[in-house]
Amino acid sequence: MGAVLARRQGLQGVHVGPEYRALHSRKQGAAASCASAFTSDVRIRAKATGLATYPHVSVVCGRQQTDPDDPKGSTRINPSLIVEVLSPSTEDYDRGEKLAHYKQIPSLDEVVLVAHEEPRLELWRREGDYWTLHVSRGEEPASVASLGCELSLADVYRNPLPGSD
Repeated sequence: MGAVLARRQGLQGVHVGPEYRALHSRKQGAAASCASAFTSDVRIRAKATGLATYPHVSVVCGRQQTDPDDPKGSTRINPSLIVEVLSPSTEDYDRGEKLAHYKQIPSLDEVVLVAHEEPRLELWRREGDYWTLHVSRGEEPASVASLGCELSLADVYRNPLPGSD
């Protein structure tokens, strides 16, 4: 999948297709029917901290709210789910400072960090006033409660270019 390609070619963007397709194909139930999924072309702002960033995948459940400070209206401020693909150059920032910014977004229920060095999903979930970490490896799927679905590592790490492992 993209993780293999990204490691070899340094192309982080290769990841987006498989994660996006995996999420889209797994959405179920009421949460999924109201969800809009976006690739890294859509900017997300953490209003409390001011951070504006382009996560690999973001999902908004319900009505999309745009940032009133963005005259173009292309920045969303109410994601329910964010997916970030880690890379060697951004991993520390993504796990630390950026994650701390994300946790300040009131609508955000979950953040999925996709490892680059091995098939592993780290799912941060808001539970009341706290955030808990759920790690999936091997055959264990990641339960994405905000969309009422499970994400298998096989789907996320599937190579989109057969024969190019």
